[in-house]
Amino acid sequence: MELATFPSSTGIEHAAERAADEAGSLMQLLGLNPLQLHQLMKGAVPLPTLLPLAEFYRDKEFELGLDEGDSDSDSEDEFDEDPNMLNQVLEAAEICSFNMSSFEDPSEEEAEELYTKDFRNIAMQRSVAMLPPATLGVCTHLEPTPIAQSEYTLHQQVVHRLHKVLREYQDTPQFPSKVKSCRIQWESSGSQPKNENSVNAVAAASAATKKVVEAGVSVIHPLKVGSYGVVFTQWGLMLGHGHQWHSNSTKGGGTHRKHGSVVEVSNISAASYIAIQLFEWHTITAQFGAISEATALLGTQHFALLPAHAFLYTFSALDLPLVIGDGKLHLSDHSLSLYQQLKAGLPHFKQAMKLFTKRRTVEDDLDTE
Repeated sequence: MELATFPSSTGIEHAAERAADEAGSLMQLLGLNPLQLHQLMKGAVPLPTLLPLAEFYRDKEFELGLDEGDSDSDSEDEFDEDPNMLNQVLEAAEICSFNMSSFEDPSEEEAEELYTKDFRNIAMQRSVAMLPPATLGVCTHLEPTPIAQSEYTLHQQVVHRLHKVLREYQDTPQFPSKVKSCRIQWESSGSQPKNENSVNAVAAASAATKKVVEAGVSVIHPLKVGSYGVVFTQWGLMLGHGHQWHSNSTKGGGTHRKHGSVVEVSNISAASYIAIQLFEWHTITAQFGAISEATALLGTQHFALLPAHAFLYTFSALDLPLVIGDGKLHLSDHSLSLYQQLKAGLPHFKQAMKLFTKRRTVEDDLDTE
């Protein structure tokens, strides 16, 4: 216990001294002489002790004590009768003191050995394994720590339920993984980290930029004269090559203003009509031809003036059709698979076009009124 609470070498020495004192006191209370007990355990002859005083007196009646009637003069006479009695007592005392001084106490040797031992390594290992309260010598609990209460109190149950309801109604963060990746990049680069609002703004801007880049028609990827794309016609889905774009936003005059020719448009709704050349898919040659089924009787190329909403998809600069001789176009595998997917949904396109045309007719009638 002393080693556990006093890990320093000074504390260990004090503890050893107190333990030795307590052991000696206990032996004295039991009526035992530690020195004689040690000699008996070794089997040695006990040391001589003082003889009874009666042995030094010739008068045996002195053992019963002096009578009350005797005076000091009588006692002085007794000592005068034997002048060598006092010398004998002194000699016996000197003999005992000499024998006691020559005897070595084994407990003192053990105490010296205890002082020479180095307990610093033990104390160092103890301090490494101890908790902060133990390093300060503080006793936190006299008994083992009681088991934690397994059931919540009524107050804790109410608070726990309120927190659960709040978590259910809170919105989930939209970009937790992106925020974490940004923090990892900041820590690796050593740059100054930004706050959460900046991270959300960067993530939103990145998503918007990606949509702009992938968009078919935008400010950075407008529809121009000569653009290729997939168009909806009364003969089905076909490839189109734009020759001229018309828009009624170039001149004033309200809803029925005149249409003007434009070079490019950044939004498909900004155009009104498209003068376009059509290419039809030929299953036998697996290519798109300029002569369609509608113009095959005359043997001429197919041109049409279509509304702007009929232009469904425009090809990017990397997926432009490859022009082959005799008015034929060849698409890449990616563009061809996309065309096949759009062609599979042709009935839905027809229904959507009817609804869109009907809505535009109602809007025009309302504007006229």
